[in-house]
Amino acid sequence: MPEELRWNKHLNQACREVPGFTDLLAVFERNMSVLGRSASTFENYARHIASLALHYGCLPTELDPEQVKDYLYGLQQRSTAGPACTPPGV
Repeated sequence: MPEELRWNKHLNQACREVPGFTDLLAVFERNMSVLGRSASTFENYARHIASLALHYGCLPTELDPEQVKDYLYGLQQRSTAGPACTPPGV
């Protein structure tokens, strides 16, 4: 699945399933623009914010810092986890 379609899927799903996400996203886009961030930076951040919102089923602004750390730690563990064992000679 192309990245753009996956991005749209996450954003669309978060807008449908998380109350207030559409409004939060609009404010976030305005703030990123005022700060001079590129459209691709906004898109990347928005995709991750949507994933976080979908994971907890609420706006990221409603989470406490420990929940955000737990989520980020889980992502980190998934990205660094390798195979349980590596066959000899590989």
